[in-house]
Amino acid sequence: MKPKDLEVKRKHHYVWARYLKAWANKNDIHYITKKGLPATDSVKGLARELGFYKITSFNDDDLLYIRTISKLASDDLQSLHMGFLENFITISNVLKSRSKYHHADTDLASQILQFNVLEDMHGKIEREAWPLISELRRGNTDLLVDQHQRSYFCFYIAQQLIRTKTVRDKSIDASSRNLPEFVTSAMRRNWWFVSFMLGINLGKGLLETPKDRHFLIENKTGKPFITSDRPVVNVHSCLKKTLPDSPPEKLDLYYPLSPTHAYMINDSEDYNNLKGMVTIEDVAHLNKCMAETCGETVYGATRESILQVRQHIPQWKR
Repeated sequence: MKPKDLEVKRKHHYVWARYLKAWANKNDIHYITKKGLPATDSVKGLARELGFYKITSFNDDDLLYIRTISKLASDDLQSLHMGFLENFITISNVLKSRSKYHHADTDLASQILQFNVLEDMHGKIEREAWPLISELRRGNTDLLVDQHQRSYFCFYIAQQLIRTKTVRDKSIDASSRNLPEFVTSAMRRNWWFVSFMLGINLGKGLLETPKDRHFLIENKTGKPFITSDRPVVNVHSCLKKTLPDSPPEKLDLYYPLSPTHAYMINDSEDYNNLKGMVTIEDVAHLNKCMAETCGETVYGATRESILQVRQHIPQWKR
């Protein structure tokens, strides 16, 4: 066992720091602060929250809630959900057992189980997707023909879409307005698992999307793509007619990979023109979409690129 295996990982990134480095000079990246000012900071300190992936032990209501959500999916997905759930039930039982003799806040074994397990699972998903991400950033799509690499990438994108702080907070907020309190309470307690489960569902859907609806975008305009604390966004036109708190019927997913490359997985053909050539107007539109859907901030390779979209960030919208 390595010494790092005995470290409690409390600082959890909901956007991968290694991903953000594509916009960084060394480790520093441009972003908009909570006061609306441009700033630079290390990617290691951004898009993270203490204990974001902290797991908790289950009670009967928690398991009923999770299984009820799972039953909305297909049989094969339910089987996947339950496989992961059984593993976490085992961890839950260990935590309950140790709590009889140890205080969870000071017991190292309990802390490692609570803070490290899900964090490590997301780390594994990231590492598996990295070879393809690296090649796509170079404009090389050869690895897309490998089914394993495509699978890793689709599940990575799906988890990255669902796992952010913004999606968590908006989901819980919508539940609190539309559903009984006991349901919202169950969602709040178990979002760490439910979000992972929803990511599995979405990943399978993305993998089944026809290959011609997957494509790499190369930006040669000189105007850089930006990204945000919610880097996978739906830019489908149906959003204009989607009611608040309602899920969109269609997805055109846009994921910037670097200032010069991005990836799309689309239901529509609205963005097919980007397969050939990207204009400055296209970049401006996609950057605007990224700013409008972010949680708190955007990230960019230059100070100018983030200032150009600050007016579209929800709390700074004018």
